[in-house]
Amino acid sequence: MCRSVFALRVHLCCFIALLVFCRHSWSDKLSLPLVLNTWNFPQAANSGLRRVPSAIGVARAVMDHTTHTLLVGEAASRFAVSMGFPDLDLTSNRSRKIFTNWLQATCQPNFYKNVVPNPTEYCGPYKPLVRTASGKARPSAQCSWSRGHDTVGMLAVDGNGHIAVATSSNGAVHKISGRVGDSPIPGAGGYAVGGVGGAVATGDGDTMMRFLPSYQAVENMRRGMSPREACRDAVARIQKFRPGFFGALVCANTTGSFDAACSRHGSFTRFTYMVCTTTACPAAHSISCE
Repeated sequence: MCRSVFALRVHLCCFIALLVFCRHSWSDKLSLPLVLNTWNFPQAANSGLRRVPSAIGVARAVMDHTTHTLLVGEAASRFAVSMGFPDLDLTSNRSRKIFTNWLQATCQPNFYKNVVPNPTEYCGPYKPLVRTASGKARPSAQCSWSRGHDTVGMLAVDGNGHIAVATSSNGAVHKISGRVGDSPIPGAGGYAVGGVGGAVATGDGDTMMRFLPSYQAVENMRRGMSPREACRDAVARIQKFRPGFFGALVCANTTGSFDAACSRHGSFTRFTYMVCTTTACPAAHSISCE
């Protein structure tokens, strides 16, 4: 049975990378709150979950008790409660303070563009901006992805090559209500294929989900690339269209090899993750971003 776990918080993006290698195989009754495993390729996710703290556990319930892949919004919260998860007030003094400070700073940063009033100077409510005859529109508000962002990414590999992947995130701070990021999207926030490997991602989800970097990295490993090559190629594919985007990938294959890659963004120049094996737990690994 696998008992080893590890966690790391990176100051800039608050990413928690979990990579676990186990000596023994898992039974089909193993109760882990993971969203994707590779016995018969089940996967499930939820998004917009409110008042329920165990998002990964709810995703596992979607996988175990429905034939669906993704539940969203208030309906996902009702499903969670019906499955026995507690309905709690998750508001904290810290979150109230963050929101109050944001309002006092004229709602900066935010994610609006081409709206009135000018989103770089005022709070909403916003309405669509009517373009001038020249076609010009007002600039969009500036958002910093290198702060105020969190993601949990987990990869677990057993001795028989079974892989499980899980991701969880509060998403971008001050995001527009209703926004869905990359974490719950299979192939974007995480992906795994039995006998090949798995990958988890963090960063600018609105950019990364358009390129499915986790899927690309796993597909790269299926075609023979090492985890390092697979991660770097998946990141480079995004950089071709979005130079300097904020993001990172952790990859592992079923032979026990692992590595990561990241895109240099402002002061985000290094990415650190933790690994736990039967011989070393935990062990920190750090890479330079390109």
